[in-house]
Amino acid sequence: MFSAGNRQPLANAITRGRLSLAGVQEKIALLRDDAGRWYLPTRGAVTSHILKQPLPAYPGLLENELFCMTLAAACGIAVPPVGVAHPEVRVYCVERFDRPRAPSAGPMPRTRVHREDFCQILRVEPARKYEAHGGPGLRRCAAVIREHSALPAEDLVRFVRWVGFNHLTGNEDAHAKNLALLYAADGLRLTPHYDLVSTQAYADLERRLAMKIGTAWDGRNVQSSDWRRFAASVGLSWAVIRESLLELADVIEAALLETTQACAERYGSSDVYGLIAGIVRERAARLSRATRRG
Repeated sequence: MFSAGNRQPLANAITRGRLSLAGVQEKIALLRDDAGRWYLPTRGAVTSHILKQPLPAYPGLLENELFCMTLAAACGIAVPPVGVAHPEVRVYCVERFDRPRAPSAGPMPRTRVHREDFCQILRVEPARKYEAHGGPGLRRCAAVIREHSALPAEDLVRFVRWVGFNHLTGNEDAHAKNLALLYAADGLRLTPHYDLVSTQAYADLERRLAMKIGTAWDGRNVQSSDWRRFAASVGLSWAVIRESLLELADVIEAALLETTQACAERYGSSDVYGLIAGIVRERAARLSRATRRG
């Protein structure tokens, strides 16, 4: 299905399963059982994992996303389990948080939990997901959490950490479709985070942020005043934002070495680990200087 030289098997599987998953990378949703066997869903069967084919144009993209997701987990940021589909099939694999295990044994090992991304909630077409194209910015995303989350105070702090993590890792593609609410048993809650990738690792990609921070459209130019504007836009005090960002900067730097070693052991060595670590260290130092002055 994921043969590098033949895209037809994946296209056939997507057609047969009648699956439609948004995004640039080719992907498919499958079911994996406890023995590690994979199944193509048909006739509405529930899936458990999403598999994404890396884009050849961006070397190390597989390892990039695996590293960023692993680093996020090490920082205490909620993310779903990730890995590769099989030791000999180097395809990104992420477990679906909206398809948890069924509470009782039966023909369907997983159950469906509805989720809506922030573009859906705000009735914004996917083509307009970027703020520069008329899509939601950080203020509107924070307003969604305040209005709809069952625990808005907790989810707003999680949202702030998501913004901070994307800034520190150089993820300029963190748009509104990468935020979603889950219809959990205790009410609507911010989902675990997904699609965490350092786009700054690729020199030919757009440097303009998907959602600006303060007045800054370039993540490399975010100043203390921009973080203060961000605090005002999400309705939290500067003291809360400042403490959260400083804590995250310290934690992410401390997690870099262990994350690099873990990813090298699980997925093999890659130059992209060191490249992202360098981005994180440079941005963490700048963030600390900017926020400590306040």
